[in-house]
Amino acid sequence: MEERELRHWIDRVKDGTITRREFTRMMVGMGLTAPLAAQMLASAGVAQAQTKMSFMPTKRGGGGTVKVLWWQSPTLLNPHFANGTKDADGSRIFYEPLASFDPDGNIVPNLAAEVPTTRNGGVAKDGTSLTWKLKKGVQWHDGKPFTADDVVFNWEYATDTATAAVTSGAFQAVTKVEKVDDLTVKVTFGKPQPFPYTAFCGPTGQIVPKHVFETFKGAKSREAPANLKPVGTGAYRYVDFKPGDMVRAEANPNYHVPNRPFFDAIELKGGGDAASAARAVIQTGEYDYAWNMQVEDDILLRLEQGGRGKVEIVYLLGADEIDMERLGLAFVIYQGSHGDTGAHRADVIFPGAAYTEKDGIYVNTEGRAQMTVRAVFPPGEAREDWKIIRALSGVLGKTLPFDTLQELRAKMFTAHPHLALLDMIVPADSAEIERLASQPAKPSKDRFGHVVEDFYLTNPIARASAIMAELSALHKGANDKATGTDG
Repeated sequence: MEERELRHWIDRVKDGTITRREFTRMMVGMGLTAPLAAQMLASAGVAQAQTKMSFMPTKRGGGGTVKVLWWQSPTLLNPHFANGTKDADGSRIFYEPLASFDPDGNIVPNLAAEVPTTRNGGVAKDGTSLTWKLKKGVQWHDGKPFTADDVVFNWEYATDTATAAVTSGAFQAVTKVEKVDDLTVKVTFGKPQPFPYTAFCGPTGQIVPKHVFETFKGAKSREAPANLKPVGTGAYRYVDFKPGDMVRAEANPNYHVPNRPFFDAIELKGGGDAASAARAVIQTGEYDYAWNMQVEDDILLRLEQGGRGKVEIVYLLGADEIDMERLGLAFVIYQGSHGDTGAHRADVIFPGAAYTEKDGIYVNTEGRAQMTVRAVFPPGEAREDWKIIRALSGVLGKTLPFDTLQELRAKMFTAHPHLALLDMIVPADSAEIERLASQPAKPSKDRFGHVVEDFYLTNPIARASAIMAELSALHKGANDKATGTDG
């Protein structure tokens, strides 16, 4: 997209022709992140939308214990050493960044009193520095005050190579972090930054206390007791932690946000698999929320029909061969290439590339990995599937660890080495067949039937073909033997 066209769309946001969210979705489809799209609007003079809370508690506590289920469990509770989302999310119960991002990409202050902008003087006109004003009266869980010294320390801690912090990448562009006064911090960059809100923001911006970790900086960083017993500023304070199993926390009575938190306690349980997590929430009601339930929609719907919960969001990745009526009132996101039944049901559509429009690795019916090369570029706003999912992960604050197809394939080959052995058959594990055969089963008296009702219309590409539609009609009619496919 050229600059003139980009300015045109920004002007349409200004005059109300399109919404901020529609503009953000368009930019995400082009590979940008939602926060960067929001920053583009802010730089053009479009006021940031205020984050609206769907629930506003009138007092602190009273909500009982909320039980959440991650089918991967945290193994430590120091955000600087987070080994994936599970550890970052576990740490976020206790720790906070200066600011985070709402679902529309707007920047929301947490430990900061306000978001630095050019209008309030927080962002230098040349884009080489950022000045954060910190919130007054914030205390660590042990009662010590939160100050600018803590922010500066986190930069020193993360960028010390001996510390080996996974958050060091957030400070790549930063040359200096300095204390102006107890509640003011200045962040200086080596060159102008189009989006300066990376350091100290989002999941990688969670801040740990200087007075707790100062003696464990560098080579001794992994020895800190607080890696397992966090002391944060967050809405909940530490009660118990069993690595690889359970995190328990109670409401922070001195939390700096009025009337928060609503829940008196939180339990984060880890382990199991996606299907068992879905069952624990939807069917048995043992847990209140489960994260990242990558479960087939028909399984979720069966659980919902016989359980206590309901499915609120369904992500259809090219899934069109299902009964859309069974999705009920769920919010449906469809990602696909041919606008089939899933697209007609969807609330949001991410246009994907067809198989001829992208490089890919497939496994044929012989079990051989095959690599294909793009024949043509995808039309319009369509993107390759991996690019859509990678961009979406950034919007959700759960950024996937790859930026190129080569990086993605490297991780894919590490997890599934046989996919790198092109045109070769890897012997199967006979133990899997034995395990399947050992499962209890009861034969029914139902007759065997055809799984495929119409051979000519088995997928979105076939259903979009005029020739296939004609063949299907011939097969159903009096001339069904004219195609030569009847046996």
